[in-house]
Amino acid sequence: MSLLDNAISHFGESADTELHKIDVPEWEGAVWFKCVSSMNGIQYQKYFKAAQQSDFESLVDVLILRARKEDGLKMFTTADKKTLMHSVSPDVITSVVNNMSSIDNAESDAVKKS
Repeated sequence: MSLLDNAISHFGESADTELHKIDVPEWEGAVWFKCVSSMNGIQYQKYFKAAQQSDFESLVDVLILRARKEDGLKMFTTADKKTLMHSVSPDVITSVVNNMSSIDNAESDAVKKS
């Protein structure tokens, strides 16, 4: 196998494809998401670009990109962005995105230790 084949195989074996759940009592429901390690290059590029910003709009972009329903389908689309920006609690959105990051970090640490 070539080095590229090995890299592709490694990605497939090491990616955390499990859906993780964040309970959001303020919304009387939950947000599901996959860890950053399971994103393909294009998804990761969008995530990385949004995550590098420090404004609320970027948090909304991360939420739109990552939030899933329990069945794995996208919870929000870009058409929901304006509503999320103006009609949803920024504190709750910030909390959900921060919880996603915390779980990402825990998963990354677990992979490094194994």
